[in-house]
Amino acid sequence: MSRNGSSVNDQPRIQLGWLSRSDGSSKFAYGTQTSAASVTGPIEVRIRDELTDRATFQVIISPLEGYPGIASKALSAELRDLFQSVILLHHHPRALIQLSIQSISTPSSTSLTIPISLEGSRHETTDESKYRTPQLLGPDRPFHASEVATSINASMLALLDANIPIRSTVIATSCAFLDPKDVDDQRNMDSYMADDDLPCLVIYPSPREENAAYSSLVAAFSFTGHDPTEPSKSQVHGQLVFLSSIGQMTAHQRSLAINATKTASISILDHVRTVLIERFE
Repeated sequence: MSRNGSSVNDQPRIQLGWLSRSDGSSKFAYGTQTSAASVTGPIEVRIRDELTDRATFQVIISPLEGYPGIASKALSAELRDLFQSVILLHHHPRALIQLSIQSISTPSSTSLTIPISLEGSRHETTDESKYRTPQLLGPDRPFHASEVATSINASMLALLDANIPIRSTVIATSCAFLDPKDVDDQRNMDSYMADDDLPCLVIYPSPREENAAYSSLVAAFSFTGHDPTEPSKSQVHGQLVFLSSIGQMTAHQRSLAINATKTASISILDHVRTVLIERFE
């Protein structure tokens, strides 16, 4: 995604094979968010989990602090469904492929929670609380969109590092709509504007930006069938395979967000291909 200015955080940072005791591992960082993933398998599976026609696929998400809560278990189920659609599980029947994911960024504390009195009434101390969604703390805190996006990308890279057969490459990008005054760095402001009276669109927002955003969205695209000898990005075709959002947005804003995240995902895909070529040459 084109931005005004440049910095080291404007490019994804990828590390492959950093765990010696797993079949595949990776770290993916973009901006302030970093996620790690590891893949074990195909290995022997318990009889109760054995499938005769395909491999059993498990996704485990471990929070940086505490125990997995509702949000971790819900995201595990969503990512299991996502990657089961691209992994060729029938190549390894009666086996287990296990994907472990962890966000290794320090979780940000939110100052945008809406205080509730003992009587259950809301104390609106600022104008921001009129449109900001109350944030939950602890194990049930919902994942930031950038956390989900980096987790998807780290998982995809770990699967590739483990030589797991797949039919396509999945790349995810997050974005958020917020006021320009709430943007940490003006270089993160995207040029997409729905209208003069609508907030700006930021790609891979920081946790503070997401806490201040009207809404946030993460989209993942499946890329396949690209001719590596063709330098034109117009030949890259991505299919939307995952979409999750928090907050309110119009249909026009959602369309802008999907187009912006797709363009950013194509740029990340180019970087991923470069890293993989260096890794396996």
